[in-house]
Amino acid sequence: MKYINQKQTAEALGISQAFLSEILSGKKRPSPKMAASLEQTSGKHRLAWLYPGEYDNRGRRLKAEASA
Repeated sequence: MKYINQKQTAEALGISQAFLSEILSGKKRPSPKMAASLEQTSGKHRLAWLYPGEYDNRGRRLKAEASA
């Protein structure tokens, strides 16, 4: 498996490294089109990029916490 750094990943996606950093830190959410590109690049399912905390890396919905 070949690993690439954040700068190389951003270049491959056609976005700035700063924007990619904001996505990775959870400060920004990608568009659906960008989420599909991130899925291709990282292997992490697009739903996990679009809805962190709701879907796991394979696109399976996480169980909702029971509310009291």
